[in-house]
Amino acid sequence: MPSTKSPRQQRLRTELKRLQTRLAETEATIKAIRSGDVDAIVVEGPKGSRIFTLQSPEEPYRILAERMNEGAATLTAEGTILFCNQRLADMVGVPSERLVGSALHTILHTEERADVAELVRLALNGDIRAERHLLRNDGTTLPVQLSLSRIPIEESGRGLCLVATDLTEQKRAQDEVRRLNAGLEQQVARRTAELEAANQELEAFTYAVAHDLRAPLRHIHGFSDLLQRDSESVLSASGRHALDSIRTGTLRMENLLEALLNLSRFGRQSVERREVDLEKLVREVIEELAPDLKERKIDWKISRLPRANCDLALMKIVIANLLSNAVKFTRLRSRAAIEIGHMIRDGEPVFFVRDNGAGFDMRYAGKLFGVFQRLHRAEEFEGTGVGLATVHRILQKHGGKIWAQAELGKGATFYFTCGEAEAGKRRKAVGATK
Repeated sequence: MPSTKSPRQQRLRTELKRLQTRLAETEATIKAIRSGDVDAIVVEGPKGSRIFTLQSPEEPYRILAERMNEGAATLTAEGTILFCNQRLADMVGVPSERLVGSALHTILHTEERADVAELVRLALNGDIRAERHLLRNDGTTLPVQLSLSRIPIEESGRGLCLVATDLTEQKRAQDEVRRLNAGLEQQVARRTAELEAANQELEAFTYAVAHDLRAPLRHIHGFSDLLQRDSESVLSASGRHALDSIRTGTLRMENLLEALLNLSRFGRQSVERREVDLEKLVREVIEELAPDLKERKIDWKISRLPRANCDLALMKIVIANLLSNAVKFTRLRSRAAIEIGHMIRDGEPVFFVRDNGAGFDMRYAGKLFGVFQRLHRAEEFEGTGVGLATVHRILQKHGGKIWAQAELGKGATFYFTCGEAEAGKRRKAVGATK
């Protein structure tokens, strides 16, 4: 007698067959995926097997990835490698089929694995780049730049695209640049030391020569004075002219030697910086020049000048030379105009002395600050040719500079800085090392 089945039992049998069919299909799918017949991957996790497929697994994507010069991979939101190209496999020295399904941190240097989760988290919120080292199968490391961008994948809707750029050549080039820079710095330091030693020797020689020549010059000057007093009545006109020429020449030579001694002395003198009221200093120099300017008509224009951090005594020599220079070269003007002012350039005060004097041809501006360099004939304007060289030397010791703009017959302007910006940087550097 046939047994009768209740409707409930029939439903259970039908559901069991359906589940068995789905299980068989799933097992077949997993087998096909693992054999490479399907563009997906099975990742084992705490919740069982999970199947991941790219949302756009078309052949062009594969072709593009395989032809890249960089290593490329697709990752899950947890950092599991779903796909990698051959270049990435070659970079780590592991077959691509072994990389697929492994975690990103397993191909990174052990010391860089701790922050992989944070790296992935940040990449899911926006594109990031980071320098890391891939751990190769032979134990060596490869410097790379990792670029991570978010992309969609089917299972969770979130995944990452990874591109690894080999930085080996870049690092090698950087190391070479550092090596060359170190060598260059050593060479510059050596040449600087040699130049400083040569300058010291030259200054010592200049001082010795100038000092030793003063005694014979004094003798010449003294004997010429004696000869003029005792023998003037018996000297012919040409003899007296020759004697005057001797005395004028020795006086000029004494002035030159004194200027050379000062130049050498300033070169050896250390700079003692302090806050200096330049406007007050300018007025002091003008007052000292006043007794020799009684016959001159000069319009002095002194702008408000800021205080400067410089050596007071040396800066007074700079101001005195520049103002004396302006006075000298405006001598042929019926009414001279001399202006002292300042401006701000690149955050540093730039001072200037401007006049309406003889000026000069800018083609010869490079000769201005050399010793014994003159742009005008001695018959036109007196001088030793050392004054501007002295100014240049003093400002150079301050870390400042001087330059000029002029037009022949229309005057000149001399600009200078006191090196306050460089001095401030040095003070900050010294403070930082304490």
